[in-house]
Amino acid sequence: MGKIPLWGANGVLGYMQYKNYAAELLAKIIRDQLIVKMRKNPFRYRSLYEMLKSIIDKYNIKILDTLEIIEQLIKLAKDIKQSVGEGKKLNLSEEELAFYDLLSSKQKLFENYEEIEKVAREIVKEMGYYVRVADWNKKEYLKARIRTAFKNVLIRMIAGRMRYEEVDELSKEIMNYAEEIYVTV
Repeated sequence: MGKIPLWGANGVLGYMQYKNYAAELLAKIIRDQLIVKMRKNPFRYRSLYEMLKSIIDKYNIKILDTLEIIEQLIKLAKDIKQSVGEGKKLNLSEEELAFYDLLSSKQKLFENYEEIEKVAREIVKEMGYYVRVADWNKKEYLKARIRTAFKNVLIRMIAGRMRYEEVDELSKEIMNYAEEIYVTV
């Protein structure tokens, strides 16, 4: 049985005799990396995590052989790297990028991507204080203040292009997303 190379940032890390171990190791590394990234930006990385689960399921029921899964995992790792690179191109922090991704799904509400960037930056700026409050997720009045801050940002940045009901709905969605990102279980 031939050995397969294991690649790292500096080239070949070594050779692994058993391909199934290499596939499982690579899947575990990618899974762990995606779990960490999903804590900060579930919107961007959830689809990649679902792709990983699909690849692993196909491997487990023998639709894919070991070399095919390794090829697909390497492609998925490149997709993850590309997603991270897209965020760096925008020059946004991880939190800003998370809200940017959420708001870009609502593109019809905004004039352009620069406006989405500005709104995402403002939302994170408004969140600054509340993130530091240890139990903001337990107190309803803090949640209400955060929602109000989101509404104010949206009203100020979008300048009357949305009805109040749309602003209210979007601020609730942003609040749910913020809880998903910032609330530690």
